[in-house]
Amino acid sequence: MADYEDDIRRTGNALAALMPELRQLRFPGKSSIPVATAICSYLAGLYTEQLQVLRSQSPIVIPSGRRFKCLKKASLSYEYQSGYHPPSMDIANLDMLFLHNALPNHSWTPFSTNDDSNSIEFTKLKQLNVQYYAIYEENGIVVPHRDGHPWSLYFPNLEILTIKCTKSICPLLEYMVLPSHMEEITIEMRLGDFQRYEEVSLPVANKVVLK
Repeated sequence: MADYEDDIRRTGNALAALMPELRQLRFPGKSSIPVATAICSYLAGLYTEQLQVLRSQSPIVIPSGRRFKCLKKASLSYEYQSGYHPPSMDIANLDMLFLHNALPNHSWTPFSTNDDSNSIEFTKLKQLNVQYYAIYEENGIVVPHRDGHPWSLYFPNLEILTIKCTKSICPLLEYMVLPSHMEEITIEMRLGDFQRYEEVSLPVANKVVLK
């Protein structure tokens, strides 16, 4: 990839020069070409001060030290990559967050402004959709581990929650603190696995789907 760094920068800068006032950025397709994915990441990184909507079906990586300052809607894919961290972002204005193909032990650090705290409050988030996939060893056994310390994730104004977990681990069920009433809750996981989280208390909702 290093051989293409100059080309990636030139292409990204040329595109950004044509769209100086850009507020929404969507990368709807998955690319199997690493250079194309790198161009998308580089381009996104040029708009950290102004972007309000970011949707990507490929992992976005921006330079360390940069944060998206104005995002209201984010849809990001981990693409099953162990150790992948989504781009850091200020969540003060975030009202929609989709995380796709995430591994159960993924970190919530990119959404935190305090490296010393494991507590994060998504004050304006209205819709949260998280799709988890299990971690496997070569023999196919799920490895039941999570971050080195438990998170406390507060969603005081959440209205719609969707969780899809294909295997037995669903860390978000342990970490989340939900409001007393919501519009819709959908949790897709096997009943036997869901029963492991018997201490989880779901709020009253106008619509609840367990499947």
